[in-house]
Amino acid sequence: MISVKSDIKIKVSVLIITYNQSRFIEKAIKSALLQKTTFKYEIIVMDDSSKDGTLNIANKYREKYPDQIKVFSNINNLGITKNYKEGFKKCTGEYIAILEGDDYWISRRKLQLESDFLDRHTGYSAVFNRFVVYNTIYNTKQTQAWNNSFSYETITTKKLTLGNVIGNFSACMYRKVCVNKLKSSLYDMVVYDWMFNIAISEKGPIAYLPQICSVYRVHSKGKWSGKSERSKILMTLKLIDKYNKFLGFKYDNNFKIVKKVIYNELIKS
Repeated sequence: MISVKSDIKIKVSVLIITYNQSRFIEKAIKSALLQKTTFKYEIIVMDDSSKDGTLNIANKYREKYPDQIKVFSNINNLGITKNYKEGFKKCTGEYIAILEGDDYWISRRKLQLESDFLDRHTGYSAVFNRFVVYNTIYNTKQTQAWNNSFSYETITTKKLTLGNVIGNFSACMYRKVCVNKLKSSLYDMVVYDWMFNIAISEKGPIAYLPQICSVYRVHSKGKWSGKSERSKILMTLKLIDKYNKFLGFKYDNNFKIVKKVIYNELIKS
């Protein structure tokens, strides 16, 4: 069982990671402010030295909600992975809910729902919800399917190493003690949600909830979604080898299966 402190005043830290997202950041912040909870939560905006007015928008909300919103900006651009590392350091809550600056939440009960789950299931390292994929390039919206009758599904490390079944940071809430246990060297790699969640799942399983609580926005300027499919495939192949080494080749067979599938996709493209 994971050791949990009960004397933390801030229950949840909402960590908004952003860089040059002036078109989207306001909607993200507003969706975090609309949360209905029985506990106190903070909003941490971690800006990676934006040049487009993102920081000004964030500071406008900080001035309006000084007791709830804190804004930090790196002097120099660190890149997404190290920006996450800095953001995690700023969080004081028992749990950390990620909200990327170009995504937003659509359920006002997201924080309550997921923190309640982690309160009840102390062996779990994290929890995530179903989400809508909003492709602004083609103006389409697609909701993840839910194909079982259970109140939640358990995601193990083994399942995650066979594919990115979570797929979006903004759907996730993490137990801070588990984030703190991650090796510092993790942040020396390019780490998106897949590898981060694999590492977290080694601290305890992750729960998948059927409630639809968030929107993953796909757009041409997205750090990942803005890449071509071929670029995503080539980058994933390179990263898998680094992830495999970082994890001590414990899941080598699973990663080989994933690489085979990806190679087939590359041939088709």
